[in-house]
Amino acid sequence: MSKRVIVELIDDLDGEPIDGEQGGGTVQFALQGRQFELDLSAANLAKLEAAVAPFVEVARSSSESVSSTAPRRRKSTNELAEIREWARAQGIAVSGYGRVPSEVRAAYAASKATRAR
Repeated sequence: MSKRVIVELIDDLDGEPIDGEQGGGTVQFALQGRQFELDLSAANLAKLEAAVAPFVEVARSSSESVSSTAPRRRKSTNELAEIREWARAQGIAVSGYGRVPSEVRAAYAASKATRAR
């Protein structure tokens, strides 16, 4: 018997489901030393980016790496579901929700690269 787990992201601002194919997803940012994470639709992500753009334009670079403070988009829920399905087929235990370990994502990417050759 096979089982398929579908994870649906909900926009934290308006409560609507996020269509990952439209460019929405999880974004991370930092403000005054605190890290934040939001799930946003493409439209609400554009609003956030437009709202902070004037501040970003005049801001100084931090000594920290850009990746630790810049908004970051995660893999779409469809791709995460594919990774989880691949991992389970390989006998790797992964949860049905939350983060997929980086080692599992790296192994999945390596297997895709090998299959593409």
